[in-house]
Amino acid sequence: MNYEEFRSIKPAPPKSNFLASFCLFVFAAQYMVIGGIGAYDTYLSIKYRDSLYESELNPIGRWLIEQDQGDVALFMGIKMAGTILALGILSYYFSVKPWRALLVGTALCGVQVAVLLCLEGYF
Repeated sequence: MNYEEFRSIKPAPPKSNFLASFCLFVFAAQYMVIGGIGAYDTYLSIKYRDSLYESELNPIGRWLIEQDQGDVALFMGIKMAGTILALGILSYYFSVKPWRALLVGTALCGVQVAVLLCLEGYF
């Protein structure tokens, strides 16, 4: 193939793929739910930091608060780092195995919704 033939090649027009677009939409919604509930949890933790140690159900969270002499800064930092790490791994997994990432994202959304319901007093 010479240079003129190579230059005359035009890319194929993109095909509309409803399923791929829908999967991307679902993934974006999952991402926002996971991040949004994590942010809301952090907000409530900071707002009620004076009584967080007594109401915290997570023993690791309680231990982190103890290690920081009763302050919630260490706990919040590690909690947010964990959320960011989970979202980053989920994003990478979506680029490699989108269907499996959607399943993992659905499970994470379920856990986050359970956390939200717990925060709001439904459990």
